[in-house]
Amino acid sequence: MRFLLDSHLPPALAVALRNLGHECDEARKLVAPDAADTEIAAVANQLGTVVLSKDADFVDLKLRKVLQTPLIRIRLPNMSAKDTVAAIIPQLPRLIMALEAGETLLEVR
Repeated sequence: MRFLLDSHLPPALAVALRNLGHECDEARKLVAPDAADTEIAAVANQLGTVVLSKDADFVDLKLRKVLQTPLIRIRLPNMSAKDTVAAIIPQLPRLIMALEAGETLLEVR
């Protein structure tokens, strides 16, 4: 599966996803640091990636169909990169199963 990490997520998560055999792009490497969420959504739409973001604005973009690809909203408190990875990676099988079943808006808590 191909993912796009929003700028607020740690690069360590991208590394972990790649180590599991997934493609993972990082918004910080594809758009300017001050890029609007709509620019990140446009990149995701162009690449056909699943967006992972902590930003609630992406839910709005998804509901308004500006973001046309699936979204995984990360609803975890601020924590270290290591703890973020440790919280998300165990949920990955459930998330992938839901995405493959056609879900397009998921949450990680």
